[in-house]
Amino acid sequence: MPSVRAATIEDIPAYMDLAAAFVATTPISHLVPFDRESTAAFVAAAIENPDMLMLVAEDDGEITGITGALIYPMYFNPAKLVAQELWWYLAPEARGGPTSKMMFQNIEKWAKDKGAEAMFMIALADARVDTMAKVYKRNGYTPAERTYVKGLI
Repeated sequence: MPSVRAATIEDIPAYMDLAAAFVATTPISHLVPFDRESTAAFVAAAIENPDMLMLVAEDDGEITGITGALIYPMYFNPAKLVAQELWWYLAPEARGGPTSKMMFQNIEKWAKDKGAEAMFMIALADARVDTMAKVYKRNGYTPAERTYVKGLI
């Protein structure tokens, strides 16, 4: 039975395996390559940061999904807190079941408990963009903006 919980320092090696798989699927992986050591240090610091959330999804003791989020004052109204997903990745074998919904519930509960008035979720411009749009809409999200990237080096 799948479950979702806060990541621990002990989870970092498995977290990095899934983070590497996630980055490999992104449309920016050719611009900003994955660096395991610095990403592990970032996740370790995030685990200790009360304004960040690192979650893992588990099934039969195996980590099958990761997500991260942060809470911050909205730049055009710093009196209002918002939360933003940093990444969201489920191993292909974990998709289509209850795990994704459980991850949504956990990340949204954390954001609400921290006082966020809105939650921003990201959909990569890749082959799964239409699937993710349906998932987000089904969970009450509406499109807000598009992000564009250009390599500078």
